[in-house]
Parts: sequence; C-alpha cells; structure tokens
Amino acid sequence: MKKRSTAYRLNKVDYLIFIFCSLAAAFMLFLFYRDLTSFTIKQAESPVAKIYYKKNTVQRKYLDNEIWEVLNDSSDIYDGDRIRTSKNSEVYTEFSDSGIQIQIHENSMVQIFKTKSQHSINFIGGEIFVANNSPEEKLVIHSGKKEISVSQSSEVKLALPEVSKAVAAGAEEAVEDDNTVVIEVVSGQVEVSEHAKKPETGSQISEPMVVSAGEKITLLPTVGEIAKEKTDIVAGIAESAAVEEPVVVEKKVETEEAKETVEILETEKTVAEKVEISENEEPAVVKTEAPAVTQTVIPTQSEPVVILPEPITVGVEKKYERGTVYFQRNDYDRANGKYNYGTGCDLFEVTEKDKTIPAGTALEFTMKGISNKDISRWAIQISTGEEEWVQAHPFKNSFGNDGKGITANEPFTYKTVYVLNKPIVNTNSSWVNICYDPEILDEGAVIRNFEVSAKVLSVNAANERKNISSGYKKTLEFESISFSLEHWGEKDSEYEFKISMDSADIFGDFIIIPKGTKIKITISGTCDRDFKGMRPDLIDNTENEWIEILMDNDNRDYEAAKINNNATALKNKEFSYSKEYITYSDLPDTSSGIFYLQIDNENNRNKPTFTNLKISFEVE
Repeated sequence: MKKRSTAYRLNKVDYLIFIFCSLAAAFMLFLFYRDLTSFTIKQAESPVAKIYYKKNTVQRKYLDNEIWEVLNDSSDIYDGDRIRTSKNSEVYTEFSDSGIQIQIHENSMVQIFKTKSQHSINFIGGEIFVANNSPEEKLVIHSGKKEISVSQSSEVKLALPEVSKAVAAGAEEAVEDDNTVVIEVVSGQVEVSEHAKKPETGSQISEPMVVSAGEKITLLPTVGEIAKEKTDIVAGIAESAAVEEPVVVEKKVETEEAKETVEILETEKTVAEKVEISENEEPAVVKTEAPAVTQTVIPTQSEPVVILPEPITVGVEKKYERGTVYFQRNDYDRANGKYNYGTGCDLFEVTEKDKTIPAGTALEFTMKGISNKDISRWAIQISTGEEEWVQAHPFKNSFGNDGKGITANEPFTYKTVYVLNKPIVNTNSSWVNICYDPEILDEGAVIRNFEVSAKVLSVNAANERKNISSGYKKTLEFESISFSLEHWGEKDSEYEFKISMDSADIFGDFIIIPKGTKIKITISGTCDRDFKGMRPDLIDNTENEWIEILMDNDNRDYEAAKINNNATALKNKEFSYSKEYITYSDLPDTSSGIFYLQIDNENNRNKPTFTNLKISFEVE
C-alpha cells in the first residue's frame, strides 16, 4: 500500500498572509516599545524645566506622544510638554538656569516652550502664578489670541475661570476660541497685546498695554475690550471641578398596593465619597404583573480594611520648601462677610506620613522666607484630620521677631510651639493653614524662598511644664518698632495701639507662672509722639479665653501706668517706667500665652514708633 505524504507546502497566498502578519506584529511591538520607553528616549533631549514641588495628581504629555503620564516631585520637563493638574492638586516648576518659576494650581493646564531666544507658556486653562526672577529674560504667556509679556523681577497671577471646568473634564484645547483672561500683577509689570494679524495688512490689531503692580484687569474675548475688576479672582476658581450627576440604577420592585413612584436620590457628597458604578452593570429587573414602585438604588461596596496609623516620633523634623507662595483670599463665612488670607500644606509634608498625634503633643513650627508686604501677626492652624475642619489646638495669633512681625523685603525666621488639645487622627489627612486677617493686611502677600518645618518636642507636654524660677531675668531690645492699631470695639473710635508677642519668647516654653508671682517690668526708650502712659499685661489663652494675668479680673485698674514720675512722655524725649506686678491668676503654659504692651489712642490715629525701646522682666 502506498504511503500518503503528510508534508504541507505553502502556496503564494499563505506566504503573503505570513509576511503581512509578521510586519503587523513588528509594527505593534515598535509602537508598544515606543510608548513603554518614551521617558527613556526623552533622556537624549535636554530638559527645559524641572518640577520642584508636586501635590496630589499631576500629569504630563510629551509633544510627540498621546499618553499622559504621572509626574513625580523631581521630574524633568521638555520643550512642548503639556502639564495638567487634577482637583486639589498643584505643581511648581522652574525653567532651567533662568529663575522663572510657575505655580500651576488645581484643574489647570499649560504647555511649556523654550528656544534660544525666548521662554514661553501656552496657558490653556485654570489658574497659574508666575514669578520672573531672571535678571535678563522676559517670559511670554500665550492665551488664545492674547500675549502677556512678563518683565524681569515681576510676578503675575492669571486665571481662565470660564474654562476651569473644561480643563477638569480633560479638554485639551480649552482656549482655542479665545476666552476671558483675568490678570493680577503682584509686582513689577507686564505688557498685554493681541498677536492676531489683520488679513489684509498683516499688522498687529492693538498696541501693547502696560499693567503695573497692584493692578488687575480682565481681558474679554472681543479684541480690544478690557474690563476693570475689583472682585477676587480666586472666587471664580474655587469651584472649578465639574460636579458629577448622581448615578441612578432603576430596579423594579414587586408590590401589591403600590400606587405612586418613589425616587430615592443620592445625597450630596464629596467626590471622594461617591461610589463608582461600572458602565457595564445592568439594572436588575424583577418581572411582575402588579403595579411597580421605581426606586433609585445606589450599589454598595465592601468596607475597606482599616489600618490604624502608627504614633508619631519625637524629635523628627522635616523641611518643606516651595520657592514662592501666594496668600489667597478665603471667604470662610460668606453669610457674615468674614474672610482671611491663607496658604499652607499637608501636615505630612512637615512631619512623618501616616501617623497619629495624641492630644497634649507639643509641635514646634519654624517658618522662613521673604515677604513683599508687612505682616504684623498671623496664625498657624492645624486640623485634626477629620472630614469636617476641626482645629487641633487653641487659637493663637503669632507675633514673630519679638512682636515686630514680618517686615517687607527682609528675610525672616519665626519659631513657635503649639500644644494640641485634640488628637490628630492621621497626618496624611491633616492640613496646616497659615493665615492672617484683613485688618492686618487686606490683600494677598507673596513670600519668596518659603520654608516651613515642624518637630515634635513632646507627646505629653503637660509633664514637661515647670514653674518659673525665682530670679529669672530677660530683656528685649528694639532699635525701632511701631505699635499697631487694634480695635477693641465696634465703633471707629474704639481702638488702641499695641505690640504683642508670644509669652514663651520671654519666659521660655512649657513654663507655669503661678498666681501670686511677683514680676517687675521696666520699660525705657524714645517715642515719636507724646503719650501719657502705657499698660503691659500677660494673657492666658490656653482654652481660647482671653484672661488677663497682671490685672485683677474683679477690680481692674485700667489706668495706664504713668511715665517719668507721673509726667507725660514727650515726643523724641527719653522716658522710663518701672512697676512691680503680682499675678492674679495662673498662666498654666507660656506656650499658649501672650504678652502685650499698650498705649491709648488719645484721639491720634498715627501709629507710634519707638526707638531704642527696652523691656525688662525680673521674677522675684
């Protein structure tokens, strides 16, 4: 019997199919390799900028790629890269070797370019803050048809409030049709112009317009229209994230007596609390001949496994640097018109991550930088990390530099201690807010070379406290210091002049000053105006209650102590004053205490300035 051949011979069609499939597979592998190694390939190019701070989710897309990748805290930026931020996210970047810094706030997008002759930004949407610290180069910002040229030593804040939601939703050409741009110049100046050309002549439509420090303008989409604004541009950005509609799944429920339709709607929650539902999930339907009640059912998810954070470590200090920070207006009580100005960071950025901090812990904060404005006092507020904002310590105004506060354009270093009266549940979810009231400064200050750090001094500060030592002495000296005007009542005439400082700066941290302690206070110096007397006092603010220590709460003598043997202190003449006080109540912790020195207004609103002022304290 003849054997049958089992060999298979390829014909021409088979060869063509094999070759085509092989080429297709090779092409797909090439594309996969290119996407996989896109970051590595970019290393052959020189970066034009670098990320030096990132918060939460920030992404980048190369000019020649369609994939968005997540950036880290030190990513390089290349020519043509697009950068976008998500909700509650921000990123700071700086052009290489130029000193030009860009802060990109939440729900924002920019594209960065650099040539031999120019640094430029395509501002696509959201809000940015730009500081041009370059001694030689300008920065050009393009937004639709508008061109904003930022001069050297200038700082400007820009917002595209109308397209914030578009950027948040992922739009990449949000300013294609030329939108409204809000420009606020903090320092220096910028030039604003239209770079669109007339078709028939090719000439520029409008002449450049100079906007100087302190000015804010709104550029409308129509060419040449400019609207002056007095409202705060931050208010238009605060609600920039798109609001998601509740997801509804209908379910037919069998019933015998149903006569009306009931809808159970999802209550308003934060984005983080909402439950995601797969697009492929089909609503369950139960067939019945009886009338049906339509209900909205929100599918539930299994509870996540809760891992309790570990306690924080004593003595660990972490530094947090942000280059330049901008204090933004916060309307925290719109119903009553209350607001302040603030900036801040997550607590874990200045402490350890994922830690608990018990009540009674003493946290030492150190803040450094250079402000463009005088800030006489401010507050550092730390939240407990709960869903609703709860402050973890008694409120305390901070008076840096022994009461002088922050002086414009001068480097400052400020250190203070906060003792927690509530526990912090997790450092990852706690926020540090640095703020000041409008009566101190009714505009947003800018701090360069900003740095803040925190250190745990003790997890049980109560055990560290000790009584003031007999014979303790301390002298404060001021070459020049101005008293600030502070209202104590509702009327315009109800005010006084004060300098204030942390009592810990005088007596040390964790010091108890018991009731009955004798403290001799001696004051001398020269004032630029006449005044009749001055009044010092120690304040206990441990439980957010203003309790005066050097005055009898029942029989207070509000008569200011007389100067120079009951004579009036004369303008530019040296004066002296000395008096022994006996404390009427305890000061349980100097870390929560305040010392102030006051003179009455005497119908003169000019702030008094003292030179060669000395304040001495001696405990008997």
